[in-house]
Amino acid sequence: MKKIINVKSLVLLAYGLFGFGTLNGQPDSLPSLKTPYHTMYTHLHFLQEENYNPQKSAIVIPPEYRNGSEVARAIRIKRIMDGQGLYISLGDIPATANYRDTLAHRNIYKLFPGRMPAMYLEKIDDKWYYSIETMERLDQMYSSTFPYGVDKLVDIVPAHDSEKYFGLTIWQWIGLPVLLVMAFIMYWIARWIGIPVVSLLRRLILHKFQLTKDESYKLVHLIGLIAAVRLIQIFIPALQFPVKFAEFLIITTHIFQAGVMIYMAFKIVAIADRYLTTLAEKTEHKMDDQLLPIFTRTLKIAIIVLGLVYILRLFNVNVAAIIAGLSLGGLAIALAAQDTVKNFIGSLMIITDRPFQVGDYVSTPEIEGTIVEVGFRTSRVQKIDTSIITIPNGRLADSSVTNLGVRPKRIINLKLGVMYDTPPDKIEQFIEGLRKIILDEPKLSDEPMYVHLNDFAASSIDVMFRCYIDVLTYPEEMQVREEVMFKILRLAESIGVSFAFPSTSVYLEKMPDKKL
Repeated sequence: MKKIINVKSLVLLAYGLFGFGTLNGQPDSLPSLKTPYHTMYTHLHFLQEENYNPQKSAIVIPPEYRNGSEVARAIRIKRIMDGQGLYISLGDIPATANYRDTLAHRNIYKLFPGRMPAMYLEKIDDKWYYSIETMERLDQMYSSTFPYGVDKLVDIVPAHDSEKYFGLTIWQWIGLPVLLVMAFIMYWIARWIGIPVVSLLRRLILHKFQLTKDESYKLVHLIGLIAAVRLIQIFIPALQFPVKFAEFLIITTHIFQAGVMIYMAFKIVAIADRYLTTLAEKTEHKMDDQLLPIFTRTLKIAIIVLGLVYILRLFNVNVAAIIAGLSLGGLAIALAAQDTVKNFIGSLMIITDRPFQVGDYVSTPEIEGTIVEVGFRTSRVQKIDTSIITIPNGRLADSSVTNLGVRPKRIINLKLGVMYDTPPDKIEQFIEGLRKIILDEPKLSDEPMYVHLNDFAASSIDVMFRCYIDVLTYPEEMQVREEVMFKILRLAESIGVSFAFPSTSVYLEKMPDKKL
């Protein structure tokens, strides 16, 4: 007795999984077309095995398409639903005669807006039929559901079987492992063909992209997986599984296929990014270095968004309705994300105005360092101590930025203070020697050159020494400055000029005695 109860429980579980018992709650009168609910019930009820009457089911076909082929059309629509795993939940279908689609503003009801938008009901003369568009595109939907002659296989295999085990007939249970074996064979055929083809392309063309042997084999592996999954998708409708089980298989395979394609797209983007980075390093300007990371991230985000939209459509989600809902709440989103929008606009301003490029040394009231990366929302700056600081692009675009990296020349600006007891002729000789240092050094520019007696300071006589260095990098600037300063020290030592330092002289005056 215990074993019998367990078997019955498993059977009930299988019936729940494979989609039986979905037409409960029969309308009072059949056939009926007074609401979308009645129309769908009439169509599906009279195509069930226990109620099979295709002539009654065919009344859901519009009158202008009843030319003797209405029964075949009704059966084809049911086959498309079963083959695509398009499950009808009658409880969700409106039982209102005057139902109106809020987006289309028409008396229509879309059964599968995500996966099969062309299949919907339409009110014609106070009755609900399958729409004219559904009839016009029926052959196209049928051929896409059963491509490559699979529809011939559907006509050959038995539609029903007297013996069922856990919701599936014997030939369906046999067809499952056969289909998996066919998919496995397809995978290895794709690899067998793909590896030599990719190897040839890698030698002829793809070597420019620095495509490694391991990367090419991974791409072939992904292509093989896609081919195997595609074969399963093609033959699932031919096995005529119960609609719930077919829906589970189709959605699962499509999600797996979407994941593989997203992963492969990311791999291709990474290869292209590496190739474009190599090209960007060969150019003199750095705008491409700045734009390339943003372009790569944009492409990856677009791939993810497209993948999510594809998966949402698999679950029969009306993406257009979601977009419309987002547009209604766009103001609230903009207010909540105004800082993000501001930073994104700041990124566009930085790219278009080009106040700096990647690799430039910049100074702002807040930070000073080398630009490492310009992203969507923030920029990364490496400070002198090699630490990385991240600053929002909106704030960076609003700041006054001093770009020290685009200077064609560097400057030496010294104030040389000599002691007050230095004779004037020695000061004059010292100034002439300073001018000679500038003229003799090839990396120093003598136009303009400012070497003059400049000021009588509190503790020194100041000499201005200002000229430009014809170098572009900071290390070269430091080297030239060091050489010039050593020459100045040697010149002062040879002449006998001493440099002053801040000092204070105190003079004590003897006051005469005061008589009281």
